[in-house]
Amino acid sequence: MRALRPGIVRRLPFVAALTLACLVSPALAQPVGWQTSGPSLASVNAISAVPDTAVVYAGGSDYQASESAIFRSDDGGRTWTPLFAAARGDYVSDLLVDPRDGTRVFAGVQSAGGLMRIYRTADSGANWSELTSVSTVCVPSFAAGSGPDTILFSCGTRLLRSPDAGLTWSEPATPFTETTRLAPAPGGVLLAYGSTKIFRSTDDGLHWSP
Repeated sequence: MRALRPGIVRRLPFVAALTLACLVSPALAQPVGWQTSGPSLASVNAISAVPDTAVVYAGGSDYQASESAIFRSDDGGRTWTPLFAAARGDYVSDLLVDPRDGTRVFAGVQSAGGLMRIYRTADSGANWSELTSVSTVCVPSFAAGSGPDTILFSCGTRLLRSPDAGLTWSEPATPFTETTRLAPAPGGVLLAYGSTKIFRSTDDGLHWSP
């Protein structure tokens, strides 16, 4: 990932979904308790927060300018600081703050040529490194496993699993036949859901049942 160019933080105002809701429904024109703020790039694709803190990470993109970047807020979303930008034409699609270690953040970046690249920072966004890539066009989905360093990542019908916070990856067999996203559940249960099916795993994604 490359450093942000000067001026990227002044590009376009962030347009929150709440703004659209206000335009559609007059009843929502004066929301109570809600404020609109965000990264300077026009479209925010992903957001993830450090538990029990005011630290929030967001991925923003400006598709007309072919720019995408990761931002961090240290005050609960009131102000944002740019961290790094993806290569031109690449777009940040998903983020996961590791709930077991708030300094560790994973990012899925859709790259030109049909690659989904996985990046990680282990120092709260100061430095980022590419962990692996998947030759699938997808909207990625991350989930933390029950082990201290287990991370899972779905991409279309594929699933990648890392036992060591992204240093090595394997691709266990799955019954997925449609684009699938991941969601953690209590008791170490992991859920995977598509448009018509939901699967459940109790062993960090090694085996799935409908």
